[in-house]
Amino acid sequence: CGAGAGSATACPAGTYGSTANLTTSACTGQCTAGYYCTAGSTSATQNNCVAGNYCAAASGSATACPAGTYGDSLNLITSACTGACAAGYYGGTSGQIAVTCSGACTAGYYCSVGSTTATQNNCGTGNYCGAGSSGATACPAGTYGSTVNLTTSSCTGQCAAGRYVDAASQLTDQCVGACTAGYYCTAGSTTATQNNCGAGKYCPTGSSGVTNCDAGYYGTGLNNTTSSCNGACTAGYYCTAGSSSATQNNCGAGNYCSAGSSGATVCPAGTYGATAGLTTSACT
Repeated sequence: CGAGAGSATACPAGTYGSTANLTTSACTGQCTAGYYCTAGSTSATQNNCVAGNYCAAASGSATACPAGTYGDSLNLITSACTGACAAGYYGGTSGQIAVTCSGACTAGYYCSVGSTTATQNNCGTGNYCGAGSSGATACPAGTYGSTVNLTTSSCTGQCAAGRYVDAASQLTDQCVGACTAGYYCTAGSTTATQNNCGAGKYCPTGSSGVTNCDAGYYGTGLNNTTSSCNGACTAGYYCTAGSSSATQNNCGAGNYCSAGSSGATVCPAGTYGATAGLTTSACT
């Protein structure tokens, strides 16, 4: 009985017969792990288990490394192969030979270690995932993400004007809350006090821009919150809208200006005003 055969029967796949005159189907023994033996093999290491495959002891053929794993060397012995596909990548089919497996995860999704699809995990609201992401990244301060599967750091868009966000992962354009009174917040603001309101202006809570102090009033401070700002214009002077001084404009000769005047008033008929800065209708 020739080597590798008992009578007319070949040693079964997964075994080998290294000598003549074998009498059972066990032949000489099992094929060595990391190799495979087809029927009639004469060596325990008859065939290398090639990259992308593994061979347990007594294998009659190579088995492809499972989806989500890869095998980058010969003679692997377990289904773990070399290891799992890298985070940010996926192994959609069996038999992969590199750690990057089938390729990068699709933008809008992320792939943890050992992923088997390019859309393994949704990038949840308040986050974004570029192509090849291994995890979700929070939408930056000043932005928000209202839907899943966003792909860039601009997310859904900026927080609305008059609102602000000082923390990541916001879900709506209202973000954290309203801008603080005395300040204004343009779209995408990251603090409740993003911009000073400025002299001659006022900003109520949630302002997206500045508003002039009322005529007859003035604002010397930078953070006024109401239309009367710092108070009424000084008698003898007048304040147009947006004035930043209590003595913004001289009340010229021939006119008078009471406290809180928004413009000069002509001295009445029968009176005269010889000097500037007059405060009553009696004039001079």
